[in-house]
Amino acid sequence: MKKGKISKIAILQGVGTLAFEAGKKAASSQFVHDKVVAFGSSRKIAEDTYRVSSDLLFQSYLFVGTKKALLVDTGLGIGDLSDKVKEITDKPVEVYCTHSHFGATGGAGQFDNVRIGKADIKSARIYSFITRHIVDAFGKGGADTGKAPTFIAVTDRELNGGIDIGGRTIKLFAVPSHTYGSICFLDEKNKVAAVGDVISPLGIQILPFAAPLSSYAAALDGLLRKIGEAKIYCSYFPRALSRDYAKKYLDMMREVSESSTHSGLLTFRGSLKDRMMMLTFSSKT
Repeated sequence: MKKGKISKIAILQGVGTLAFEAGKKAASSQFVHDKVVAFGSSRKIAEDTYRVSSDLLFQSYLFVGTKKALLVDTGLGIGDLSDKVKEITDKPVEVYCTHSHFGATGGAGQFDNVRIGKADIKSARIYSFITRHIVDAFGKGGADTGKAPTFIAVTDRELNGGIDIGGRTIKLFAVPSHTYGSICFLDEKNKVAAVGDVISPLGIQILPFAAPLSSYAAALDGLLRKIGEAKIYCSYFPRALSRDYAKKYLDMMREVSESSTHSGLLTFRGSLKDRMMMLTFSSKT
C-alpha cells in the first residue's frame, strides 16, 4: 500500500476514535457552561434561527421560515436531533449537510432524505456507516441510528437560486475545501452564515476527501467575500467566530498552500490562543 493511502487511513481511524471518545463523554455528561454545549441543547441565535446540538461536540443550525424549515448538519447521531427540531418547529424540515464527515452526517439516519454536495455523496455513505456503528457501540443513539440515510445531491438550481423557506431565502455556496463537496449556507436577512468545517476553531483540517490546499484557499477567499459581514457559525463551536479569526484562517491557509514542506507533517502555526493547529498530509497544492 502506498504511503499516502496509509496516512489517510490512519487519520480516518484517528478521527473515528476521537469521535467515539467524545460521544461517550456526551452520553454520560449532560451539562453546560460558557464553552461546552449541553447534550441536547438549543439556542436562538437570530430571528427564527437556532443553533441545535444533540451531542457534546457538533452544532447544527435550524432556519425556520413561514413555509418550512431548513436544518444544516445532523451532528454525530448521539441523542435524538429530530425530536429536538420538533420542539422548535412543527413545519416540514428539509435537511442539508455541509460536508460528509462524522459531525455533519452522523445523525442523517434520523431523517428521511438528506441533501449534500454531489462530490461528497460517496464519502458521506462511508462516514455515516462508520458513525452508526460507533454510536451503537455504547447504546446512546438517536431516533434510528441503525437506518442507513438516503443522500441526495444538491442541485445546480439550489446553488444558483437558494432555498425559499418562506419569508426569506437561504443561499447555498459550493466551497470545495475541507471536502470537495463542501457547501456553506447564508441567511442574508439575518446575516447568519453556517460554514460547517470550512472555517474551524480547531484550525485547518486537511483530512481524506479534502480539496488541494491552493484550491481550498481560493474557495475560502471567495466565500468570505460572498458572506460579507454575516456572523460565521461552524460545526465545532457554539458561538460565532470573529471576522478577525476568519481572516487569519485565510492567511494561514495561503501560507501553508504556498509552502513546499507540509507533506506528511503535523504542523503548528501561530499561537495557541489563535488555535492555529493544522493537520496536513497532502503535497498537492
